[in-house]
Amino acid sequence: NIDANEDEEKIEMINICYDGKLNEIKFGDYKFEAYNKAQRSSKGPFPNGLYTFDYFKRHVKPEKEEDNVFGDVGNIIFDVPGRQWMGIHAGRENKGGPKAWTNGCIRTSEAAMKELMIFIGINDWKSMKNGTSRTKGNIPKS
Repeated sequence: NIDANEDEEKIEMINICYDGKLNEIKFGDYKFEAYNKAQRSSKGPFPNGLYTFDYFKRHVKPEKEEDNVFGDVGNIIFDVPGRQWMGIHAGRENKGGPKAWTNGCIRTSEAAMKELMIFIGINDWKSMKNGTSRTKGNIPKS
C-alpha cells in the first residue's frame, strides 16, 4: 500500500496499492497493469512499504508523449526515505509500456495515469507546463 495525506487538518487517506506478484496497481474501483522493474544502474526497485504522496510533476518531452520516459501525464512522487523521485508514471510505450525498465519507479499505462490523476484530485494536469509541480497541499478536495 502507498498512502497519501490530502489534508493535514482532516486526514483522509488515498490508498494506492501496488501488487508485485500480480503486477498491478489498485485504487478506488480501478485495477491496472503495473511493474516495478528497476534497471541495474538504479538504486533498486520501489521498496515495499507505506509512503506519503509528496508531489506531482508534469514532464512533457518533444518526442511522442506516450514514448517518453514519463508518458503523457507525468510522475506522481512519493516520500521514500533515502530515495529521490520515487513515483508512479507511464511512458516508454515503444519499449513495452508498463513492462519497460525504470530507475526504481513503478511504471503503468497512460490510461491508468489519467484515472489516477482524477482519483487523487489533480484534474488540470493537461494544462500544466513542463516542470510544473503540485504538492499535496495544493491538491483540491474532491
